[in-house]
Amino acid sequence: MKIIFLFLFCILSFLSFAQSGKTVNVKEAEQKIKELDALIIKQPKNYELYYNRAIYKKNIKNYDGSIADYNKAIEINPNAKSAYFNLANLYSSLGKNKEAAEKYTQAIKVFPQSDDAYNNRGMLYKEFALYSDALHDFSKAIEINPKSVSAYRNRANTHVDMGNDSLALVDLGKVVELQPNEASNYSNRAKVATRLGNDPLALNDLNKALNLQPKEAKYYNSRAVAKANLGKYEEAIQDFTKAIALKPDAPNSYVGRSLINSVIGKYDEAIADIKKAMELEPDNATYQTNLDMFLEQKNSR
Repeated sequence: MKIIFLFLFCILSFLSFAQSGKTVNVKEAEQKIKELDALIIKQPKNYELYYNRAIYKKNIKNYDGSIADYNKAIEINPNAKSAYFNLANLYSSLGKNKEAAEKYTQAIKVFPQSDDAYNNRGMLYKEFALYSDALHDFSKAIEINPKSVSAYRNRANTHVDMGNDSLALVDLGKVVELQPNEASNYSNRAKVATRLGNDPLALNDLNKALNLQPKEAKYYNSRAVAKANLGKYEEAIQDFTKAIALKPDAPNSYVGRSLINSVIGKYDEAIADIKKAMELEPDNATYQTNLDMFLEQKNSR
């Protein structure tokens, strides 16, 4: 009985350490692999031993060995859900997205109610530009789990890739509803709203994003664009100025402010801003074009 408990303790120790996410050095991982080799000889049908050895082999970049061990763990225990996911992630990290998608397909056959499996396979299909298949998988993930923020967000991004901003806006609305305290969700919807010409929604969303993250320069830049589109030029300049205060080395804020200043006839300010952008990003030929335009506008007054 003591031997059995000792053996169980060894297995649990390996499981706990391997799944803890702790980084191990090569020598330590190699030692763990040797110990697991010995345990596997005694317990060749214990899938957890293969599973844990796969993790250590991945840590030392023995990817073929890791793949073989994950497959062995799945062969012994087809219900080892994390083995499918880990193996798919490993394939994906190696650039073998086709094999990763196939592994998620296997997982779906065993776990047909796994929204994560559909969602993850959908992301791979999206990378392949198989948009219809991706939409199917994201929709299936949402059907299984109507509160899957990731699935709604991924489906929205797929709609964007397909040029269907109106459908994307609907899904991004659901993302905001499910995750109302995440500033980036409002910012993402604002981008789509701006493209659709819905500047009031974009402005409202960016106000909310800034309430949540008041020191995010890019949100001020985006809100400035929304305000400018609504004819609120002075307020737009204020937002670009705030973005510059937060991130003074970002040329796009100076460019944005220069364009607004040129619209309202403040050419000296526009020229100063575009020169600052040129200083920060001297290789951007567009800035010289803008400078020439501002100088021409100033001289033609």
